[in-house]
Amino acid sequence: MRKIFFLLCSLFISVHAFSASNNNLFNLMNQRLSFMPDVAANKYLTHQPVEVLEQEQKVLERTLNIADQEGLDADSVKPFVIAQMNVAKAIQYRYIADWLSQPNIQLNPQSLDAVRVHISNLTVEMMKQIAVSLKTKDKSICNSRRFMHDVKFNHLTKSDQQYLFTTLQNIKLK
Repeated sequence: MRKIFFLLCSLFISVHAFSASNNNLFNLMNQRLSFMPDVAANKYLTHQPVEVLEQEQKVLERTLNIADQEGLDADSVKPFVIAQMNVAKAIQYRYIADWLSQPNIQLNPQSLDAVRVHISNLTVEMMKQIAVSLKTKDKSICNSRRFMHDVKFNHLTKSDQQYLFTTLQNIKLK
């Protein structure tokens, strides 16, 4: 009886650890997406364009450096980073489109600088989590059904989810 108890406990811990790693990554992705209304509101209120190529290039370079430090293949990470930026821009455009039809809407976003710091920190954590998952051969980040269920946000479409998932599952170690 005691052996069965320990076996069940071990199984529970293994399943919990397996589930926690993908939940953590997917949670980080959701947290990153949660800043898109603030980014969009800042740009909307100050009449800035959604697409700022210089900022995107900085984000891309910084993220690829972090990925490299974490042991990830930068060439395989690049499409995922670009997908995140493209999806983020699509979400921002969708929010702005909503606000254009509500001329008296009151928006109170966090400052763009503060939001960018949060997003940058989340990106670092995401790269670390992806690296850990790949190094431990945790395939949970490649579970399409789980990804589509867990990565959700207002204005995130199914095609956005598929785009993110496809590029995520192609990330490799160096």
